[in-house]
Parts: sequence; C-alpha cells; structure tokens
Amino acid sequence: MNEGGHAKSACPDDKKARINQENVEATLQDIYKRLLPRLGLTKDDVQSVGSTGKKLPGGTSGDIDLAMPQDKVMAGTECETPEEFIDYCQDLFDELDVYDATAKGYGWKSVSCFWPIANADGKQDDKYVQLDFVITNNMKFVTWGMHTDMEREVPDGENPEDINPKAAVRMILLKAIAMGGHREILKTDNIPGEGELPVDMIRYDFKFNEGLFKVHRKRKVKKSGGYAKGWEVEREFITDDPDEIIHKVFNDNSLDSQDLLTVRDMYDALIDSPMWENDETRHEIGRCFQNEMEQHKGRYGAPSWLKFN
Repeated sequence: MNEGGHAKSACPDDKKARINQENVEATLQDIYKRLLPRLGLTKDDVQSVGSTGKKLPGGTSGDIDLAMPQDKVMAGTECETPEEFIDYCQDLFDELDVYDATAKGYGWKSVSCFWPIANADGKQDDKYVQLDFVITNNMKFVTWGMHTDMEREVPDGENPEDINPKAAVRMILLKAIAMGGHREILKTDNIPGEGELPVDMIRYDFKFNEGLFKVHRKRKVKKSGGYAKGWEVEREFITDDPDEIIHKVFNDNSLDSQDLLTVRDMYDALIDSPMWENDETRHEIGRCFQNEMEQHKGRYGAPSWLKFN
C-alpha cells in the first residue's frame, strides 16, 4: 500500500464525465475484474443499482451505484470499522490508479471514487465516472428500493416524468402511503391559532435506509401549560424486509415487493386498496406525499397522473 499519501486524491474537473450508455457494461466488467477481488468480492456478490445501464442508446448516467454486502466486505478486507475501510480503499485507489472521492463522516456510506470509463464507443477517452459504494447489511432491501426500469422513449409533447418517473418517487410514495394510510389519532385538542388538531397519534413511517417503523407522536407541552412547537417521538422498528413492508403497508399478503417495482405499480396498488376508498385517508396520503416531495426541494418531479382526488 502507498504510505506516502494519496497521489490521486482529486479528479480534475475536465476528466469527470457522465458515462455513456454504450460504455456502461465494459466499465462494469473492468470494475468486477480489478476492484472486486481486492475487496474479497465476486461479481455474484454485488449489484449495480439505479438507472445506470438502463438508458436508451445515446443516453448517459451521472454515476455508478454498486451495492455490496457489508459482512463480505468486512471479511474480505479485514476491516472492522468504517474508518479502517476508508483508509484501506484510499490506499487501494492509489494502487488502481483511480481518483478518490470519499466524503468522510458518513460511515460505511462514505466511500466513492472516480473510475476510468472503458471507452467502448470511442467518445470518452481519459474520462472518469463517479463510482459509489452502496454498502449494506440488507442487499434485498437496497436492490429493491433502488430498482429502476429500463428507460422508455418519450413521445413528442409528452412529459418525461410521466413516462420515466424517478425511482426515488416510488419510495416517497411508499412513505406517504405508510404515514397517511396508517394513522390512529388518540387525542385531538384545540390549539390557539391553529384549531382542533391531533396532539397524540400512532402511525407508520418508512425510511429508505432503515425500513418500516411504528411511530408514537405526542405534541410537546410547555412547562407553563399549553402546547409547544414540535413533537415527542417514540419509534419502534417493524421490519426491513421488502415483502413484509408491502404486506403491512397495504394490509395485503397477496402483494409482494416484486409486484411494486415502478411508481405506476405502487400507485395502482394504492388505488386498488381500501385506503383509496376512504376520502380522509386518501387526502392524508396525498398531503404526506406533497410534503415529502417538498422536502427534496424539487430534485424529483411527480408524474401528472399521480393524483389523490
């Protein structure tokens, strides 16, 4: 390993590139051949997730997300902590002559590099694409959550988000269904300036990196009396198995995660569920969806057909 520092610590801007669809497969094969053995992994252990490699001819992707099982990474590198693994990878990147892009402070999610693009189409000589290590204890959860369909052609005049909605929108919709469709109000009260509102409730919550939770929320109370801003929150983990999540959120054991691989799949399942027939529940799901989309500050657009009225 290199003990004199990391010679290629930053990729020059003029070398960074989105990867052409035509170069994805050859680049992945290079990663499998040169990188994986040094991590104690094989091609069968990992999976490329997200939209990379699923674009139309002539399309591009901004990075490569490679899901890896944490237990095998730890065994293969003999690293017991994220810090050890980061140091290991930074030395490894020097040996492999790739550019480090690691952002410390995110634990096992920290490691990234800029990997040389295999120039199969002859258009990306000496260009590098960002490669993110998606290290996880639950490959089934991550690969399902980050699943993206093959890109489809957008007809003239059509909205691209109607034809190819982002995979993240599917997870945001699932979160909204979990939160809005499973809410038990234990107590309401009149809050000055706000009206009669819930102050004690139980509901589900879904977090992409963690799974499904049961959450008990109670409005904070001032020492002087009356309600304060914010909530006291108690969280109880339920499951991070995709099939179990779908069973519980839709209260339907006939559905499983492989039935809901697209935004349209998730939305159609909602329309077919009893939750859709209840106006209050449907509107609460819509409110939760809108709030969650706003949290992402416009990064994703909702399809025009995804409505709650």
